[in-house]
Amino acid sequence: MNNFTSSDKDQDATKKQRLASARAAKQAADAEAGSGTTPSPDQSEPKMEPEVDLAVDADLIPATTVAVASLQVAATGSTPPAVQPLVPPVKKSIQFVIPAVNSSGPSNKRIEPILPASAIAKLTEYRSNGPTAYQCTEQNWAVRFGRFTSTTAGQSAFFTKEDGKLSYTAAALLSNMAFSPTSAAQYPMMVIGIPSRASVSDGPESMYADVAIQVENGQTTLTQLTIPWVVLTGQSNQQRLAAGKNKGQGGRINGVDYIRIGIPLAFAYPILMPLISGVVTNNDTTTVTDNYVWVTAGWGNKTRPAEFQFQTPTGTQTKTDQRAMHTSLEGKSSLGVATLSISLSWGQKVENATKVPDPLDCSMSVKLYSHKHLKMGDWCNGDNSATADLLLSEQEMDDLGMGECQF
Repeated sequence: MNNFTSSDKDQDATKKQRLASARAAKQAADAEAGSGTTPSPDQSEPKMEPEVDLAVDADLIPATTVAVASLQVAATGSTPPAVQPLVPPVKKSIQFVIPAVNSSGPSNKRIEPILPASAIAKLTEYRSNGPTAYQCTEQNWAVRFGRFTSTTAGQSAFFTKEDGKLSYTAAALLSNMAFSPTSAAQYPMMVIGIPSRASVSDGPESMYADVAIQVENGQTTLTQLTIPWVVLTGQSNQQRLAAGKNKGQGGRINGVDYIRIGIPLAFAYPILMPLISGVVTNNDTTTVTDNYVWVTAGWGNKTRPAEFQFQTPTGTQTKTDQRAMHTSLEGKSSLGVATLSISLSWGQKVENATKVPDPLDCSMSVKLYSHKHLKMGDWCNGDNSATADLLLSEQEMDDLGMGECQF
């Protein structure tokens, strides 16, 4: 049954006549244009931004561009200005990148910063000696020192004190220190504090000790380490939401109370590798790669959160809320200079009616206190990558119109 009325038929006939007139006008305009001088490729091809160098056939230009021009000729009787194609007629190649919202690196793929040659040379030397060369001797175990940086002087080449505030200098950077094997008995050297008992509200009683670096012939002990080239792994909104559903011990959450960080071995090898390979027995969350050690660090401690510092045109800005940091970074990771502490904790066993650390139950704890941001990137260690997946069906991929592109 035909549902069209006579009025509809008249309108349809009128539309066909209008389109026929438009085609005739278009053919006449094309013939007239063909008699002129053909412009050079440089004149006819519109300039494009370098990052929008699309490869699309000229016949893929939307048909609406031609239709609008034809109707304009039919209506006015004059040829409108030449309609520039939306894309150049010459096919070119491009490597397409579809950024996912709040993304920071490919899923399940490790991406690490490329360290400078001088750092790689230092790491090569450390590796040639091996981690056992830097293990603490008995004299360096159970050393008495305060939980904070201690010194016999009011200030030193490694830090200054002003109004009770402690500030590290460039000399305290691990990148500016060269560690010799422990047998050389030279400073700087790693020391481990006296294990002491601690009552933990959300776990069994354990014993802990801080790891520190002694400098200036043992007169100064640095219990907080300042390390450049540290990576703070970013988190997408999706990851932070998922982390909130998987709370850890004491209800603490990765992305709020913890953060995944990468520490460069080029500077921290003499401290981290002797502990990881010879002291620590619980390394479930530690990943060692060619150039980095990836650990889950505490965001500050129980009394103060970590500080994320970055430069703006108006000066230095600081964020202490890790969620706000991830939002500012849009899910990307941050490369910068970190100040952190390392401590060891043991389960306890009884020897001669005395509780002592159990060497078969030792864990390493890292706490991040501050991070001076330098640049953003997609760095991650893969097993806890900062990424947001992109879910597209094959049909949705085809609809993007990228099939003609040369990758």
